[in-house]
Amino acid sequence: MTDLNEHLSPPRSAKCRAPRRHRGVASAEAVVAFPFFVLIIIGLYYLRGAVAKKHELSMTARTCAWLYSANSCQSIPAGCQNVLGSPGTSPTSASDDLHGKVNEKKQTLAKFVQDIVDEVLSPVLDAAFGESFNATSHGSVTHPKIFGAGTLKMSGQYHLACNLVEQEPLDVVTNAWKKFKQYW
Repeated sequence: MTDLNEHLSPPRSAKCRAPRRHRGVASAEAVVAFPFFVLIIIGLYYLRGAVAKKHELSMTARTCAWLYSANSCQSIPAGCQNVLGSPGTSPTSASDDLHGKVNEKKQTLAKFVQDIVDEVLSPVLDAAFGESFNATSHGSVTHPKIFGAGTLKMSGQYHLACNLVEQEPLDVVTNAWKKFKQYW
């Protein structure tokens, strides 16, 4: 029975041996591909660090904003001195830009009416609905030397309204009326 198996399959050494022209191809491919894999691994490590830093900055801004808002914007929480902006009535600079562009397009009469309405209603709305603020935390991540060894500056931002101090409904109406009454 062993004689039959010997005749059906080629010798083991001939079956595993590659032709001469294919020897060493895998080694050459590995030498060429290895530096690219090293670059990819370093890049992924750097990207992981940058994303983690961005997340950390965003969480710092969010945490400081919520702590400040929960305190009715009365006192800045510890560790948030460089993160929080002062409360104001305008939500963002983008809305200010949009408001400015809309005002440029208005006609003279419409602008006059809009200015009167803004002057009268803005204090009333602020008294009724409160103020808002921006929280911005800043940080940086250093590039690996292989990618230029520079520094990437990042920031995390969060916008939130101040919680209102608890008031009775009559106090809210009275304060709004006082703001409105000063124009008459």
